[in-house]
Amino acid sequence: VDIRMLPPGDIDAAAFAPPAAVDRGPVMLAGEILDAKCWFGAMRPGYGKTHKACAALCARGGLPLAFCQLDVCGDGAEAPLLLDQNGRPFGREVLPHIADPVVLNGRLIEAGDVTAVHTPLSGIRRL
Repeated sequence: VDIRMLPPGDIDAAAFAPPAAVDRGPVMLAGEILDAKCWFGAMRPGYGKTHKACAALCARGGLPLAFCQLDVCGDGAEAPLLLDQNGRPFGREVLPHIADPVVLNGRLIEAGDVTAVHTPLSGIRRL
């Protein structure tokens, strides 16, 4: 394999720039904090103790979690990323809320085809 370095002038940096984030405004959502990998099928079952343990493990590892709205969540449903108010994944601090019904107040942010809900930990409470 022949790998060559291109001179800096030959690279279109704009082609690699992340899409601009668009703030869609405040939201209040009821649902469940989950690990999208487990929930949407990479690890089965997506329910019960195994599901809760998988989501907790991902949160401890610093991976972004997802938020699945009540009555909408299921196979093929979209679930926005759940990020803190600074746009970073939650860590251990969110563990008491994982895989249980919660309501959250935050802001819906879209960047390209990725949707996320940004909220402080204080914006999440059990139902």
